[in-house]
Amino acid sequence: MKKIFYIALLSLLLFGVTMAEKKKDEKKKKVYWIDVRAENEFEDGHIKGAINIDYNMIRYKIKKVTKDKEAEIHLYCKTGYRAGKALKTLKAMGYTKGVNEGKYAEIKAKLKKEAEDKKKKKDKKK
Repeated sequence: MKKIFYIALLSLLLFGVTMAEKKKDEKKKKVYWIDVRAENEFEDGHIKGAINIDYNMIRYKIKKVTKDKEAEIHLYCKTGYRAGKALKTLKAMGYTKGVNEGKYAEIKAKLKKEAEDKKKKKDKKK
């Protein structure tokens, strides 16, 4: 009877550790921002940390960025059109968490506003 108790206890402990590790791994998953515009457009300005892959090359270069088909991938371009084409390609390849974020200018403005709001909030606390 004691053996069964210890085996059950050990199983629960191992299961708990496995689940905790899984949750920890899920939190660590990297978020990818991919600018699908041409290289010269990317050089003129891009989202900090973004990777440049021309939308025509996404099928050939995405695996150098991530092979994880469940990776969170945010795509953008000048108008959202090329990002939409790139997203369609990624979905056909089995990537499940791609998002067309649309226009670079709108994303840039949104991030700038968020940074300003954060700064104002921080300044109020002083």
